Amino acid sequence: MDTDHTHHDEGPRMAADPTAEFLIRAARSCHDQADDLYALTRTVLNDAAPPRSPADGDHRTLLTSVRSDDRQQLWHRIGIAQINLIVHTTDHLRTLGTVLAEPRARVPVYAHAALARAAVESSAMLLHLLATGSSFPTRLARGVALLLTDADEAVRAAKNVEGNAYMASPAPAVTKARTDLIAVVERARITRVPNGNRSNPPRESDPDRDGFKAVRIMPDGIEEPAGAKISVLIRDHFADLPGIYPLLSGVVHGLPWGLGGSMTVHGRDMTWEPDPIAIGGHVLAAVTAASRTGAAFAAYRGVHDPVVTRLADRAVRADRALAAFGKATRVLAGAKISVEGLVQRSDAARRRATS
Repeated sequence: MDTDHTHHDEGPRMAADPTAEFLIRAARSCHDQADDLYALTRTVLNDAAPPRSPADGDHRTLLTSVRSDDRQQLWHRIGIAQINLIVHTTDHLRTLGTVLAEPRARVPVYAHAALARAAVESSAMLLHLLATGSSFPTRLARGVALLLTDADEAVRAAKNVEGNAYMASPAPAVTKARTDLIAVVERARITRVPNGNRSNPPRESDPDRDGFKAVRIMPDGIEEPAGAKISVLIRDHFADLPGIYPLLSGVVHGLPWGLGGSMTVHGRDMTWEPDPIAIGGHVLAAVTAASRTGAAFAAYRGVHDPVVTRLADRAVRADRALAAFGKATRVLAGAKISVEGLVQRSDAARRRATS
């Protein structure tokens, strides 16, 4: 195929004013949402949780629980993991705004999906760990399950890095860290429920995994499954954005159905054009993730701050802006669009790209 006229390096220039204005507003929404989430997180962490807040109740329970010192050590590590998830959400949201900030110059064709998915995944995991409305044993069990699963994955990754004359393999140190973690869990009298597949024990079939299926805090307590599936967490915590995980993953994993909608073939020529509706949907998902992240974290720590309302309002506005833009461009529900119109739009994009 002759590729002399193929354009796919950074995406074609976006010249349509309505589209550019829509993307500029979307970029500003991402930046403002990221700034507010960062400020809210600092506010929440600056002061001790007030009495009768979920965080205060968890702390009091922790101080009076069996093996309190060991459980406090685990709880501290869980808290650090939670803060990292908030920062991860904020960082990807802000970067999403940055890559959309100059639509009259360049707009990514696909990269926005990866940024949005990272924000949504981190938010869903945080909401899972905070377990709003649940008891402290549930939160502790979910956090310990995350630490143990993470330690397994770290060992698997480290064993793929071979040592050489300039660098030792990280596997021994990472494996020891997992062993030390398991020792703390055992001292804390937290039960790792074995897989139970005696015909194929996990330690033999996969020695890099600890081989447990759940965590139980109390001897007769509820078991929290290990290795919570992020796709399930997103489905549960973002039910009002149906299909958002597979839609984002289709692009992130480079699946043909996820990529084909942005490409147009004209004989021996191919062009790639950013889809502003898809971008708007990804922005909506990311700003919604930030809103739910901030609201859940503030509620857990007993903080009532107007920034929480501002985050929620901004997510609503992103939804309305996407709907309005879609109807104005005759793409979303309530408007008819013809095949001829799609071809004309693709032809216009190709001419802009080759001009």
